Amino acid sequence: MGKSKLNSAINRSIELVVYLKRVLTHHIIKKPFPFPMFFQIQTINLCNGSCVMCLNSKKKNRKPRKMSDELFEKIIKEISENKSKHVYVWLYLQNEPLMDTDIFNKLKLIKNLSNGKIVTGIITNGTLLTEGKIQEVCDSKVDRIKFSIDAFTEETYNKIRMGLNYNKVLKNIENIRNSGCKTRITVGFTMQKYNYFELKDFIKFWKKKGIDTWINIVNNRSGDLSDFENIRLLSKDIPYRQKFTHNFILRLVGGCDILTTCFSILYDGDVIMCLNDYNKKTIFGNVKHKSIKEIWTGKKYQSIRELVSNKDFEKIPACKNCTMIQPL
Repeated sequence: MGKSKLNSAINRSIELVVYLKRVLTHHIIKKPFPFPMFFQIQTINLCNGSCVMCLNSKKKNRKPRKMSDELFEKIIKEISENKSKHVYVWLYLQNEPLMDTDIFNKLKLIKNLSNGKIVTGIITNGTLLTEGKIQEVCDSKVDRIKFSIDAFTEETYNKIRMGLNYNKVLKNIENIRNSGCKTRITVGFTMQKYNYFELKDFIKFWKKKGIDTWINIVNNRSGDLSDFENIRLLSKDIPYRQKFTHNFILRLVGGCDILTTCFSILYDGDVIMCLNDYNKKTIFGNVKHKSIKEIWTGKKYQSIRELVSNKDFEKIPACKNCTMIQPL
């Protein structure tokens, strides 16, 4: 195993240990850690795709909205000044981050304000990368990029990720691999009716390239995805490994782990409870007016955590119809 792969494996192991410590501690003592572990920040509210498993494809004529530089810097300063170890900031939330033309400057700012201590990442469909932007990827020192692909063949890709270009994404990933960037690349596959039969080929293809795969199962976006019944995966078609992992985590944490680890901020500063809550059913506060720590440890956040711990999902608008909390 090469040095870079060894370091990557060590970092993944550390992240898993820290994550398990957090969720198990909360499950036992019913109190959150003083500060979030994962941040998802929406710097712009746009996406250039129309994917079948995303509510953005249903929202037409959305007005472009971008997080102000002042608000972004306020958020990153507080995260940087916090003394917690193992903090991860993903500039992605219900959007395509590369629609923000300043995204790489924002990634640089995170590294500068935190003296390189914060782990950064983006999740992208990859179609907006150019050779110039690939150089910006390297210059930003972004730690991780996850490419959402969801298919092994172009035919399947076109059924799921409508309006995007499969071959362009493959070319862009290859260009980054050959660029000398130290950024860790992961490719994503959201299992659903249209693609589950391609999973083995997908994993095998990317393994040969030395790229990790990130597998999850399509969900109904807090109950709001109207086409979910047409794309959902039947239990018999879910591989044992994914089924076991999902059910094990549900048992381990007594429900959902989002509220013990993740903090999600929209472009206007609103803090939503879950990345799948596209319709903003639960808003914990706004980071323009309160600190991250105030919101994270506040009464509203804690009251929802207690409901989740007690499995009173019917009392939580964003949870009561969510398939993420249902056993597979």
